[in-house]
Amino acid sequence: MVIFLKKLFKHWLPVFLLAGLIFYLSNQPELKSGFEFDFYLRKAAHVLEYFALTFLLHRAFKSHGMENKKAMAFSAVIAFLYAASDEWHQSFVFGREGKISDVTIDGFGVLFYFFYYRLKNLGVIGRQIG
Repeated sequence: MVIFLKKLFKHWLPVFLLAGLIFYLSNQPELKSGFEFDFYLRKAAHVLEYFALTFLLHRAFKSHGMENKKAMAFSAVIAFLYAASDEWHQSFVFGREGKISDVTIDGFGVLFYFFYYRLKNLGVIGRQIG
């Protein structure tokens, strides 16, 4: 029981905290940074959020001994479904709108995590140069 609780707090709590943060930010009416490049900043935040969510989900599934391919698939599906549900949720928030294009951008975050993971396993990322 203690090992289960340690795994829960170490691996699953960060998943739920990030999902909660994404939900909280999506619930804010008309988020604007005030910068001229606000559009690009917000889209980069979408990619980063879902890169991180996919990483945390993958790590959590692997902590239970799940096979890597299965953990990757589960992580991708859950992150993508969360992105879609988040955009649907935004359609009910004053000053916000749910957009399919944002789900696509969130999906790029998921894909970038897979590329990062693959490059890391090939030794391309993480090596010291020089």
